[in-house]
Amino acid sequence: MKPTKIILTAVLFAVFIPGVVFTLPPRAAFREQVVLHGIVFAFAYYFLHRFLPFFEGFSNPNTKVNPSCPKNYKQLSSGDCVLETDIHGGR
Repeated sequence: MKPTKIILTAVLFAVFIPGVVFTLPPRAAFREQVVLHGIVFAFAYYFLHRFLPFFEGFSNPNTKVNPSCPKNYKQLSSGDCVLETDIHGGR
């Protein structure tokens, strides 16, 4: 795990502890505050890791897409492009 991810997650967790920075809802029971802060933390964690590119979590795996071959080339089953007139192409 990257150190940046650990530090930012720890700071985010500390910010969402009820009473440290803010309290939601202000005059509710402690259990309600903990549940609401947990929900807000989960949303913040998700969106933070989803939209910041240097985090490794919550992202789609890289998929390799073979581009089409240029004109006068043919694509082999391996994905390579060879000249159509190449006598050794495809062997």
